[in-house]
Amino acid sequence: MLEKLKKILTSRYTLLIALIAILGLSVSIYIGHLYKRVQNATNEAKKIYELTQQQAQDITYLQNQLQISKGEAHHLADKINQAQAGTMQPITHITVQTPDLPAATKIVSEKIIERDKSLPSEALRKSDSTIVTPQPDNKNYKVGIYKINLKRNWYRHQMPRRQAIYPSITTAQL
Repeated sequence: MLEKLKKILTSRYTLLIALIAILGLSVSIYIGHLYKRVQNATNEAKKIYELTQQQAQDITYLQNQLQISKGEAHHLADKINQAQAGTMQPITHITVQTPDLPAATKIVSEKIIERDKSLPSEALRKSDSTIVTPQPDNKNYKVGIYKINLKRNWYRHQMPRRQAIYPSITTAQL
C-alpha cells in the first residue's frame, strides 16, 4: 500500500512538473512573440527615406512612399520646397565632410540610423518618418533632414471629416 501511494504521488508530481514546464514554455514563447512585435514596430518607426530632390517635391511619390493622404503630401512637398529654396530656415545645422553630395546623404542617413551623438538632437528626434534629401540648389545647406510627424493621435476620429491633418516638419539641414 505504501509503495502504491509513493507511485501515485511521484506520478502526480511528474505530471505537475510537466504541466509547469509546458506553461513556462508557453509563456516564454508568448513573451518572445511580443518582443518581436515591439522590435518590428520600433524598426517601422525608424523609417528613413533617402529621396532625390525631385522625389521630395513630387506629391504622388510622397503620398505613395510615406502612405499619407494627398493633402498631407501636398503640404509636405510645399514645406520641403520652401526649405530647399532657402525661404524656411533650419532649426539647426552641422558640417559633414564628404567627397560629394550623394555620399553626404548616405552618411547622414547611416548616422541617424546608428543614433550618432555627433548629430544634433533635432536630427535624432523620434518621428513618424524621416526624409534625407540632397539640396544642390540651396547654397547654405546641401543636405536636408526632414522629421515628419503626422499627428495621427487617438482623437483623430473625433475631428470633422473634411478637416485636413497636416504633417508637422522639423528640418535639420546639413
